[in-house]
Amino acid sequence: MKAVFLTLLLGLVCAAQEAPAQPESSEITANWCTIYMAADHKEKIEEGGPLRTYFCQFECIDNCEKMSITFILTNYYSCTLITVVAQREEGNVYHVDYMGKNSVQLIPASESMLVFYAENFDGEKTTKVTYALGKGDSLSQEDIQKYEEINNERGIPNENREDGSNTGDWRSILTAADNKEKIEEEGPLRAYVRQLECIDSCSSLSIKFYAK
Repeated sequence: MKAVFLTLLLGLVCAAQEAPAQPESSEITANWCTIYMAADHKEKIEEGGPLRTYFCQFECIDNCEKMSITFILTNYYSCTLITVVAQREEGNVYHVDYMGKNSVQLIPASESMLVFYAENFDGEKTTKVTYALGKGDSLSQEDIQKYEEINNERGIPNENREDGSNTGDWRSILTAADNKEKIEEEGPLRAYVRQLECIDSCSSLSIKFYAK
């Protein structure tokens, strides 16, 4: 009888450890920006990859039954600001359709780091991906260690980690204006953008360019 009780107790303890904790609104609702990202299929988060995402803001809706997620999607030639709403389902896992089907877990790892974990199914294969999010442009060594532990627990190689703290280098490809003379040769708005960088969770944007 004692053995049966211990087996049942062990099962309950394991189930409690595996179930993700319900996030609190105060832990989630804030401006967060991507510091690092990692995936078991690394090509998904490399430059130009469909899951290379720069997060900007999370907001709990209806006591976190829904989650508004704002982020910047980049490719080689453009960046797009996108907002999606994820729905919480059983086990405090959120579901949202974006670049396929996504099961999402939010992990408040510390006061200064939120880890966004997703399993993305693109119709052919499932990719496990994590994003280490901070409220500034860097993380403490302790937070980085926690992030690596979370990756290890989910089978994501830490050598697949990408630095997402800098939005990236860009090149002006095409320009247009309603007053075309402004951007013609020698025009005052003929500029060549070279780099964009988010500051303070993208509340400010550093823009480097040169003009001819």
